[in-house]
Amino acid sequence: MVIPVKPKLSATVILINRAQKGVQVYMTKRPETMKSYPGHYVFPGGKVMDSDSYMPSENILFDQLKPEVDIAFYVAAARELFEEIGVLLCVDRNGLPVQPDSTWADVRKSIMEGESSFVEFINRKEVKLNIKDLHYFGHRITSLQKPYRFNTKFFLADLPSHQEPNPTTTEIESGLWIKPKQAIQLHESGMVKMVMPTIEALTTLFRYNGEELPMLPVIEYSKDYF
Repeated sequence: MVIPVKPKLSATVILINRAQKGVQVYMTKRPETMKSYPGHYVFPGGKVMDSDSYMPSENILFDQLKPEVDIAFYVAAARELFEEIGVLLCVDRNGLPVQPDSTWADVRKSIMEGESSFVEFINRKEVKLNIKDLHYFGHRITSLQKPYRFNTKFFLADLPSHQEPNPTTTEIESGLWIKPKQAIQLHESGMVKMVMPTIEALTTLFRYNGEELPMLPVIEYSKDYF
């Protein structure tokens, strides 16, 4: 009897741009060299790190509502969004969105190489991680027979003003803005590879196109990854 691999905790962010006509989402293509889901189109995300549990409360901007999942998932989601595509969900002392600066590229490189941490970066800049802009969207667990398994929490987030995705070259082959319906059509035509949770998230966004994010239903996935 083969003992199933314990799923790794992870977080994924569906970044949304409503500046254009109709909702667009940002998707990235995984390099063919990746061990899990090579060449697949996914949303930014990755594993929850131990350090994600140690973000000081004074550096987190909470909503009035209680977070729907452990705070570490929110921190991981925001960290992965910054590491992978350079989008930072933070506000300054005046509550205004933090604007990009010339240091971000070096900071991202340092965090990804393990020379510093995202938590240290937020604390050093004296800004607040704006987790109220991360809307919990549901979760999914990889099936038992898979060699690489993940317990993933999904979040929705609007693209902050004056920011634009700038994907890394190590974990992402390419990135693009695309309408959910178009992404689904590309998958159905065989032009792009996606896993079922990605397809279901795109389908939900397409069906609720134009609604305010809090109005979108939380997807409590009961099925496993294919």
